[in-house]
Amino acid sequence: MKYAAQAKYDKEHTKGLYLKLNKETDADIIAKLGEVDGKQTYIKDLIRKDIEYVVILSTRGTEEVHFTGSLEDCRMQENLLRQACREKDPDGVEMDCYTISGAEMRKAEEAKEYWDTLTEEEKHDYIEVDGKKYIRKIYEKNHK
Repeated sequence: MKYAAQAKYDKEHTKGLYLKLNKETDADIIAKLGEVDGKQTYIKDLIRKDIEYVVILSTRGTEEVHFTGSLEDCRMQENLLRQACREKDPDGVEMDCYTISGAEMRKAEEAKEYWDTLTEEEKHDYIEVDGKKYIRKIYEKNHK
């Protein structure tokens, strides 16, 4: 039986969630969770990785991760980095930085990988949809 103080704390500071999984369609998830000792920690770590943010430093066409953390921490780091960039490149032509989420970064990496599989001809094969120009292969991939 819970102690009154613990029950009060739980009511004020925690939220319980229920996860319903289908034995057939979610068998892979059920199996993976069966292998993991700390299911709660594992799930929270996956979610935190998905909502993690990164500061990207862009220099002469190359991009690299400069900092990883919460959105607030990344914004602070981005401001500091931007000041340093402006001292080295006052016009902002060769150096810049920006913050994106980890999920956005993975999506951009996937897009880059797909781009690298296209031939030069495919990279220049455009279609027009609703008055806008798109690269055919990318448009078709994103609108299946």
